[in-house]
Amino acid sequence: MKDITRKSLLINLIQTIGLILFINFSTQLFGAQEALTSVAAVTAILMFIYIPLPTSGLDGTLLTSIGFFTCGTLASLNLVLPVLIMLPINIISILALMLLFGRPFQYKFYMPFILVYIFSSTTEVANFKLSTRLLYLSVASVIIAIIYFARYFKQKNEQHLLRLNNCSQELRHASLVISLGVSIALLAIDFFDITKGMWICMTIMSLTQIESHHTKTRFKHRIIGSLMGTMIYLIIFSWLVPSQFHIIVVLLAAYIYSFIDDYIIQMIFITMNVLYAAGEIFSFNEAFITRISFILLGSILVAVLTYSLHYLQEIVTKKRA
Repeated sequence: MKDITRKSLLINLIQTIGLILFINFSTQLFGAQEALTSVAAVTAILMFIYIPLPTSGLDGTLLTSIGFFTCGTLASLNLVLPVLIMLPINIISILALMLLFGRPFQYKFYMPFILVYIFSSTTEVANFKLSTRLLYLSVASVIIAIIYFARYFKQKNEQHLLRLNNCSQELRHASLVISLGVSIALLAIDFFDITKGMWICMTIMSLTQIESHHTKTRFKHRIIGSLMGTMIYLIIFSWLVPSQFHIIVVLLAAYIYSFIDDYIIQMIFITMNVLYAAGEIFSFNEAFITRISFILLGSILVAVLTYSLHYLQEIVTKKRA
């Protein structure tokens, strides 16, 4: 739990209201297809307000804005081009963004970019319009650029993120797992027409860590948090709170979530939000089974890829020796 002070209560309240308004305005102006894309955009804004990239202010401005637009554009091609054509494009694009924004890994600078990639690739709107998506990405990228430059234009830093020669072996490994895992998941989502398939991609992104024991811990916490979140959701939304007040509970949960930094508690709140959002598509039982199944599928994919890459690395090391 983060420190709770009068200042943090006010700041988090303003951020939560701002997040809701930003997403609402985005969907009002550009349609429902940009709902999740706007979540990625506001994630970028909130992240880079507090933490700058380890580079100069101008370079950071260009990297964040151009990177966001490029990731969203390439990902959106999954909705209009054949899946087999997109497979190598997805692998290369996600690998590049992970290597570029994955240093230092603990700051998770890559988060807004992988989010916009996943959300843009899995948009579930029947009348998707690429022109609207490109327009929204342009507007969001300009907003990100303005905010970043206004915040850090005086920052001087000689480090150039485009130099990839200082990427650690651990970062390369994690980047490969995420790029291959998400790309394979996107292939399966398109081929089998899977609804809410982004849950598989999100699991892959969340579980993949530089240190393997963190991956195992996150898997346990993700399952436990999902089960606990499901039970709490059932109690609150089915038994305690009338349906007309559900949206108030969701907004309150979003505010409380802003104070949580423990992963298992975060998963409880995320699961409640996911089940509420999925209520328009699935029944409760279907949503629960689908979410747990997709978490398991994503976890298995991460485990298989991690083991396979370690095995191949050992073979290469032995041959060189």
